[in-house]
Amino acid sequence: MHHASLHRRGRGAAIKIRRIFVILLVAALAVMPSFAEESVWRMWFNDEAVYLSNERPIIVENMVLYLPADAVLSRLGATYVYDADSETYTVFKDDLILAFNMQTGQVITSDERFLFAHVFYRNKVFYLPADFILKELGGELSTLPSGSLRITTGRQRLSDGEIAAVEASMTSYRQSETGSNTMYLLIRAL
Repeated sequence: MHHASLHRRGRGAAIKIRRIFVILLVAALAVMPSFAEESVWRMWFNDEAVYLSNERPIIVENMVLYLPADAVLSRLGATYVYDADSETYTVFKDDLILAFNMQTGQVITSDERFLFAHVFYRNKVFYLPADFILKELGGELSTLPSGSLRITTGRQRLSDGEIAAVEASMTSYRQSETGSNTMYLLIRAL
């Protein structure tokens, strides 16, 4: 009888401990930020992390990757003008001009090429096809092991592998949430 009583007490204590653990777990999950709550998409431009909000995410449509124009054009040294009357989205970089007809998808360039690329406007954001705009403006797109996208222009100092190492060492998805500026040390073999 004494042995059975101890066994019941031990089982009762284990149940209490489990309940406390479940309560703590639920409380922790309630306070812990999730990826969805952060509402950002991280991509890399050369060696800089760029965060895009859910209001202007990267979009894949019909097997084509589209980037928000405002996130890439200025970083590529380009500007744009939109003419609502002709529904033409025009990109300018140095002597290059790309005039996108948003209805037909036809693109006329300043060097008299006739190309095709679909540009669209969604949720107050213009979207450009990544491969097309990067090829025309001198950038390259790669995907890191984490799934993050990286745009390079030849001005990057780090390789994709080194960016992946930096990304793996980040203590938060969005480093600015940690408060003070963070410095990363990447040691290269000579």
